Amino acid sequence: MGLLRRFVVYDRPNREAPFNPDDGFRYTAEGTPACVHPYKIGLEPDRTAPAYEPEPLDDEPTTPRGRSRWRRFARGR
Repeated sequence: MGLLRRFVVYDRPNREAPFNPDDGFRYTAEGTPACVHPYKIGLEPDRTAPAYEPEPLDDEPTTPRGRSRWRRFARGR
């Protein structure tokens, strides 16, 4: 009888199979269990993880507000 795999094997960790901290495993968006370390189980990857793309930055950088609030409290001293 052949090997029946009920999980997906990726070549490395990626966003398509995020880590689930509740049970310690990774799953695809469809809920299929995913392995991201094929060398540990001796299988060839089914899928290649997409190339890393950094998260887009906001158009306006967030800067701390001025200290005008603090000056108001310091004036009375």
